[in-house]
Amino acid sequence: GLLVGSGAGCHTTWSRWGMLPGAAAGGQRVRRILTAAACVVALAGCGLGDDPELRANAAVLDLTTLPTEDWGCGFGFTLGTTDQRVRLSLWSQDMAPTPGTVAVDGTTWRGELVSGSDLFAQWCDDVVEPGEPEVVEEVVLEVTGTLTWRTDGTGQCDGPATATFTDGTVIAEGRTLPLPDLELRNDAFGCLAG
Repeated sequence: GLLVGSGAGCHTTWSRWGMLPGAAAGGQRVRRILTAAACVVALAGCGLGDDPELRANAAVLDLTTLPTEDWGCGFGFTLGTTDQRVRLSLWSQDMAPTPGTVAVDGTTWRGELVSGSDLFAQWCDDVVEPGEPEVVEEVVLEVTGTLTWRTDGTGQCDGPATATFTDGTVIAEGRTLPLPDLELRNDAFGCLAG
């Protein structure tokens, strides 16, 4: 599994990324990225260690039981957990992607595994209502692999798209951890908020 913690030894940085999945056209979301070595630790059959703070502030993401709930919208594919605490997103930075086999390598297609809270609170929504929870992205890890996707429409909000993700990896503190192959679906591929 992968241990993702947010102990006191973590350093927080802020950055802006353009066109995240679920963001309105031209929109951006601000995310908090935890970068210190104490924040992301790959487990290799060992326990959480003796640090009670690390143990208390850690969340374990089991890479064999990833999120399974499909979240449509945008130019990509997203799986989430029902409690909105884990999200796996693969998305195109191109507003008119061509179906086929593509590399998710951070160039045209990006991938990320996110841990936090209320991760879908404003999903595909460009209006934040009073009292609506704020999306909190505590840990963001890069995901790479190969995506083969297809659609019955043009990919411009006129039909569902499906995909197979293979050779997936999560990059955590310089280590590469394998992901299982995944089947994905986006019933609102190419649709944006607004």
